[in-house]
Amino acid sequence: MTVSPDGYMYVFREGESVTNAQNQVLTAEGTVAGENFDIRATKYQSESAIEETISNVNSRCEELLVNASALSDYEKIRYFNKVLTEKNEYNTSADLNSIARDCRECVSALEGRTGTEGPVCEGYARALKVLCDRSAIPCVLVSGTAYNSLNSPGEVHMWNSVQLEDKWYAVDVTWNDPAGESGAVSGYEGEEWLFLGY
Repeated sequence: MTVSPDGYMYVFREGESVTNAQNQVLTAEGTVAGENFDIRATKYQSESAIEETISNVNSRCEELLVNASALSDYEKIRYFNKVLTEKNEYNTSADLNSIARDCRECVSALEGRTGTEGPVCEGYARALKVLCDRSAIPCVLVSGTAYNSLNSPGEVHMWNSVQLEDKWYAVDVTWNDPAGESGAVSGYEGEEWLFLGY
């Protein structure tokens, strides 16, 4: 990635070149930071911080995977849903557009966070994907619009689709952990949004 003199940011592989609108040849420098910019989140601007987060994600996953090792794929997904809903509380921030970036990453749901540090739908979905990937269960992230009622304008939402025995099913860990209830274990965790057929 590089920033050209015309102010545009170009993204391409290290060593590749592109020609911008002014016929200037730009070559990727292999960096996400420059003298006047850095596109990395503030928390991840050092190699040690990145390595620490990767290590944290790996250890959290390993702990859950060991506990699920003897389960069938179906039971593993149920177990992952149970753990993620019981250890987290949907983010309680009044303005979800200004929350910390990592509330949208798998690490937020894998760590088990509550209050304004809790994950949002993207964090829950990414955590389930990581756990399924490491269990060799086909799983994809699905982005779309969620509607609370027929007349609602809808809002951006992310959930998963998982494959079991050649069929795909929707799984929405976020909606299995209802917002508005206090604390990680609210007593309202469930499986209503687990294995919905297409």
